Amino acid sequence: MSSFWVSNKYKIDELTSLFLKRGRSTVHKQVDQTHIVHRKSNDHGGIFIGETGFVVSDGYCYNPGFQSIADNLKDDILSIIDLLNTVNGDYSLYIETDRYCAVATDAWKTKQVFLSIEEDGSFCISSLPDMIKLHHAHAYAVAPDTLVLIDKKDNSVKKYSIKKWDLTQNVTNHNRVFDALEKSVKARFDSESIATLSSGYDSGVIACALSNMGHENFSLSFANTEDKKILADRLKIHKGRILPEQGQLIERERRDIESLYLQEEIFTEAGEAIARVCKYMNKIGKSNILSGNGGDEMYSDYGYHGKQLDTHSLFGGHFPAVLDVIWPWHEYQHRQSQLVSRIDLLAGYFGVQHKEPLLDVELVQAWLNTTQDLKNKMYKNWMYEYMQEHNYPILIDTKIGFAGPKRNFKQS
Repeated sequence: MSSFWVSNKYKIDELTSLFLKRGRSTVHKQVDQTHIVHRKSNDHGGIFIGETGFVVSDGYCYNPGFQSIADNLKDDILSIIDLLNTVNGDYSLYIETDRYCAVATDAWKTKQVFLSIEEDGSFCISSLPDMIKLHHAHAYAVAPDTLVLIDKKDNSVKKYSIKKWDLTQNVTNHNRVFDALEKSVKARFDSESIATLSSGYDSGVIACALSNMGHENFSLSFANTEDKKILADRLKIHKGRILPEQGQLIERERRDIESLYLQEEIFTEAGEAIARVCKYMNKIGKSNILSGNGGDEMYSDYGYHGKQLDTHSLFGGHFPAVLDVIWPWHEYQHRQSQLVSRIDLLAGYFGVQHKEPLLDVELVQAWLNTTQDLKNKMYKNWMYEYMQEHNYPILIDTKIGFAGPKRNFKQS
């Protein structure tokens, strides 16, 4: 897991030992009056300097790359927002130009970032809140899809939304959706990757795409609460494996994680399962986890045809003719950002990066543009059609989460 710390007041030396204690080597840099510490990882994070500014990043950027962002920075707010609107990845960023300092999150806040700003314009920004608390009373989480911008001229602070979505529904097939899925999975998978797998839709469609690309031995599953036949058939196709029973979290690990996480549900069945997977990944030398986040929140609203399958459902999964009425439904009760923050913490604690193929912005955009009828035809219809097209085992009329409960309903 990479991470960064940036301040225009406090110096690098005060943080060196703390970053080194967290493993991995660090990069220390000063650009003008800004002090930067970046903890190296095997991802694309780092410090990227352009002609008119620089970027400090945590996570992954697939298109354009972080260096391209730095090279195209301009000393203009609207230009910065327009540039970030084109970015596709799982990341958080610190950005600085001659006039502005800024912090930005991706559309879902897949990488947490925190900040504290004083009246005199001094600030600390970090992906690790305890680093900020060395000098400030509190660290404030930056929301999803947000640019917080500090004007160096007058120390004023403004906040902007970044991503501009097209909510028109006029595409009558899933061709663009399927292409975007495969592109997303390909960009996020490497030799260090593990994909979690249940007998449900979200992890299933990712595993199906990976299998279509010829990958094997990439999936980890839990045997409990699953449809054993579907899971066994899937594991047979791509030679997946069941997580060993040993390797439970020890009390110290639980206390450490609970002390850092302020939201509820850190150790639900799914949270416990993710933590155990990440711990096991350390043992087998893997450092990148592909999760199915977004499948319920974005593509079904935890429901189907108006039937709510969970208290997190806003409208029962029956998508309206005008999406603006309910957008952004994935953030109902802050659900999407809460889940990705949870996995960011759990994975990061064990030194593992997480990537979110189902939250690829090109995939989400392609699906948003499909017609209302196509969205409502079946439960998670695009996933169903993709797996059906590739003869991948699927359990119809049932929602099964990773290591979670099974819920049955009838399609109409």
